[in-house]
Amino acid sequence: MSQESEEMLLLLQELTILKDDSEKGKDGAAARRKRRKEIRQQIKQLAQEKKSKSS
Repeated sequence: MSQESEEMLLLLQELTILKDDSEKGKDGAAARRKRRKEIRQQIKQLAQEKKSKSS
């Protein structure tokens, strides 16, 4: 598995954990939203890098 794929997988796992925490009603909603936004940006960046490397 490539490094980009591993990083994407870890970010997706973190998103899942954040979603589970929000469903359980834990505090820190603003922090979770901020972190989810950061993760989405990282995933987009990794996807672009992977796409540019393959072409």
